Amino acid sequence: MSVNKIITSKTRWWHFVFLLVAALLLSVFIYLILIPYAFWGIYGEGAISERIGSLPLVILLSEWLPLTIVLSLLGLGFYLHVKNGSRSTAKSYLLTAIALMPFYMLRFPILDYIFTIFQ
Repeated sequence: MSVNKIITSKTRWWHFVFLLVAALLLSVFIYLILIPYAFWGIYGEGAISERIGSLPLVILLSEWLPLTIVLSLLGLGFYLHVKNGSRSTAKSYLLTAIALMPFYMLRFPILDYIFTIFQ
């Protein structure tokens, strides 16, 4: 299947919007809830966990793991739909992956804005 066929296929906009919202919510859930609780469950509290938490590898994983997980799931969905021949659904997965990256790069201003609204 060529890239040109995927790009020229019709986009299912309802599917794209659903995937984008689901991907954003999943990345926020992983970033705000899952990673802090997993880190706390593994290392606990205290000076040792603070020292481990300040290591560059742990900072890299805690910052970029949510995006990596969500992009991997979107890539898997893209691959499966290209393999089955559903080009319009595959295009939704591709567009969602492309649209997710700017949202993730701007996650701090977006989350700060959301938290100030509900205070």
